[in-house]
Amino acid sequence: MPTEVTVHPTAKIALTAVLIAVVVGGGLVGIKRLVHGSQTEDSMIPPSAIRTGEVGALSQFLLPVVRVPVSPEAHEHEWTEALAATLDGRTEVATDHGRIDVVTDRFAIEVDRLAKWHEAIGQASHYAETTKKRPAIALIVLPGEGVEKLELIEDTCDSKAIKLLILETTKAQSGPGE
Repeated sequence: MPTEVTVHPTAKIALTAVLIAVVVGGGLVGIKRLVHGSQTEDSMIPPSAIRTGEVGALSQFLLPVVRVPVSPEAHEHEWTEALAATLDGRTEVATDHGRIDVVTDRFAIEVDRLAKWHEAIGQASHYAETTKKRPAIALIVLPGEGVEKLELIEDTCDSKAIKLLILETTKAQSGPGE
């Protein structure tokens, strides 16, 4: 014999109210994003950089890419200075236990080459703790450099609440004898 299940009228009303709240809340968030654009409060990229084409996305990962006018052979400090200029940040900010590559109003950013991503994560975490700012790393990815590790790096950064962005050059690599 089948069992009949009944739902109390108060439970039906509560469920209806919750569903309406979820739909209305989602609609309000959508309207806010539509009105204010896709820029979130966590974004470290100024709107002017996006408009001028200095920022893109590494499409297969949807990671923010900042294109800076430095040579691929440039030293790390040149990449750091170019990033700071793009983000309106300060470079080489001293702390008790080191120097932060770039500091913005909200972020402590460690700039490193792709191969040194482990170090960058540790330094960004430390500098964020020291400054009470959000940790971020900016990895220098040169043309033709393998990006097969980016998924692992992105997952590691996500698990530690570290912002990840990629630095690329806008200049062509010079050949031998140039």
